[in-house]
This record gives sequence, C-alpha cells and structure tokens, in this order.
Amino acid sequence: MARLLIDTLSGPFEPERYPDEHRQRVLNAIEAKTPTTEAVSAPPSPTRVLDLMAALEASVKAARLLAPTKLAKRRRRAAIKRRLA
Repeated sequence: MARLLIDTLSGPFEPERYPDEHRQRVLNAIEAKTPTTEAVSAPPSPTRVLDLMAALEASVKAARLLAPTKLAKRRRRAAIKRRLA
C-alpha cells in the first residue's frame, strides 16, 4: 500500500508549480523601501527653538528644591535604622 501511494504521488519535479512566496515578499519589501527618483526636499526647519541654557538652569533649580526633602528622608531613615539596631 505504501509503494502504491509513493508511485501515485511521485513524478517529475515542476518548480513552476511552487512559487517562492517568501522571496517575493522580501523583494516587495525591498522595493517599497527603495527611494524614488523624485527630488527630496530639505527637512523643514524647526519652528520652536529651545534655549538649552534656560532648560539646564530650570533643571538645576528643580533639583535644588528637591534636595532638602531627599536629605530629610535619608536622615529619618538613618535615625530609624539606629533605633532598630
């Protein structure tokens, strides 16, 4: 029965009956990503210019405002640890 099945299903290999779908998908993806021949315009200039120094100063000021509270929390934790020890 196995030989009959093999003989029935065997035949000459016809590669055109089995398209390479993976290769076609890869080629389509490459084609979609290739740049067109149209002229590419320059990127738009930013409309909002950031003042880097002002941003840095604001960051430092915020850190200084938070520093005393962090220090107080550390001191409280240290005191609690000393009491428990």
